[in-house]
Amino acid sequence: MSIIITDGEHLMSEDLDALHEFATKKLKLKKKWFQDHPHYPRYDLTNEAMKEKAIEMGAVMADIEAVMNIIKANKAKLRGGYTIIELVCVIAIGLMSIAGVVVLTLVIWSFLKYVGAVG
Repeated sequence: MSIIITDGEHLMSEDLDALHEFATKKLKLKKKWFQDHPHYPRYDLTNEAMKEKAIEMGAVMADIEAVMNIIKANKAKLRGGYTIIELVCVIAIGLMSIAGVVVLTLVIWSFLKYVGAVG
């Protein structure tokens, strides 16, 4: 189940389908009101009554940290679904692979030199 959060002015989620469902079905917002910003897709809550209804219907009041986590998750999705940790791991594995090739090359070179196949 996806969490819908609000900072009191906006309605957002990592799961856009769940966000649209919540906004259009529970709050009766029009989908054309959706602001499709790549890092911060959201619906605006234009008044206090709308904010209260969102919370009453299940949106979670969030602090800036939760909002930033949503923004980071959306940025990661734009990068192909990788989080920062996943990207670091992929880079590390790539570097280890390169190091492995270099070591293997040196081992083969040393062996060929040992058997006299190279000068």
